[in-house]
Amino acid sequence: MDNQSNQDLLNEVFDHLLKGRYRMALPVAEKLYAANNQLSEVAVAYAWALLENNDPINAQKLMKYSETLPSDTILSKMYRSFIQLRLSNFEEAVYNLNMTEGKQKELLALTYLNKAKALACLGETEKANSFFSLCL
Repeated sequence: MDNQSNQDLLNEVFDHLLKGRYRMALPVAEKLYAANNQLSEVAVAYAWALLENNDPINAQKLMKYSETLPSDTILSKMYRSFIQLRLSNFEEAVYNLNMTEGKQKELLALTYLNKAKALACLGETEKANSFFSLCL
């Protein structure tokens, strides 16, 4: 597949995931991952699809794998932090959110909201409140 086809499939996977169409996202993510598993965003998209389709163990493995790839982007770190939050890996989620904060504008409110959730789960309520205020 060429780069444009890969990007189109990746956009389709994230569109399905963001709109709650998890069963539709999984086969597209599998196809994309089979064709190009050296991109961090592809691995993260596949991990998210696996998590939403009740496979958290393989999702966790893919998350670890995506961190080792040289193509680790801001977007993949942001989505990885969301998945880590869902898997109750709060410290790792906060770390990845710190790495993305202020570097992408489209999902900044979501970044602040997820950071507030992770900090609240870690018992840091004052910091969580300040990030919650920022997301609003």
